Amino acid sequence: MVRESIMLKRFKWQILIFLLGGAAGITAYVHLVSSGWVPPPATEVEVFFSPRGRTRDRIIRAANLCKKTFDAAVFDLSAGLLAQAVADLHGRGKTVRVIVDNRQAFGTNSSVCYLKEYGVDVRVATGGKGGGMHHKFLVVDGTQVLTGSYNWSDGAEERNSENLLVLKDEVLAELYAKEFERVWARAKPLYILPEKDRKGKRTCGVIKSAKSPKEKGGAWRYIVQSRSVHRLSFTGPPEELGLDRELMMKTLK
Repeated sequence: MVRESIMLKRFKWQILIFLLGGAAGITAYVHLVSSGWVPPPATEVEVFFSPRGRTRDRIIRAANLCKKTFDAAVFDLSAGLLAQAVADLHGRGKTVRVIVDNRQAFGTNSSVCYLKEYGVDVRVATGGKGGGMHHKFLVVDGTQVLTGSYNWSDGAEERNSENLLVLKDEVLAELYAKEFERVWARAKPLYILPEKDRKGKRTCGVIKSAKSPKEKGGAWRYIVQSRSVHRLSFTGPPEELGLDRELMMKTLK
């Protein structure tokens, strides 16, 4: 088990200016502040390593302490304990959004359908030019970022050599939040499908294409990517199937 906690303090810029510049420094400082410049805040950094470095516990702690928003973009989300923490957070009324890689989302051990069944807002995404959505970061309450090589999987916690940084810095959090919004906007929403899988269980998927009826009262048709059946089609109006028509059509463009 390895855990290092480091506090990185940036200079108190105004004091430094006073000491180095005297009256001229004070004048310069007043000019900077009047121009909208704000001294950079302190940054608190925690460093975790796995395997068995209690990295998973730190992510769960972030969920437990979340006050408002929890935005996670993770390549793989298959760790049951982490999925449970996210579902519980949603159950406490917090705003929770999760993005998972398009391929990993429908893997055998993926927890995305579990989250969707609990009502968590989940989307799946790809990278540019057919690449993967390989991010592994979390933004909590717009004030801290958790990021590193650590996937949200049991393998990352118990077997792999991984790392996780916890960065408490609003400036950094804003940069990661912008990237989250960029990926979120082009990601496809996950839906619980009306048809059951081969084992008779409800499954989830993303809408790959949708065709509206040519005549009034006609059937909609969809092509869906899901876990157990790669592609299947079903009919019915979006609202009857629990689909958000406006969002669905927007993400299909």
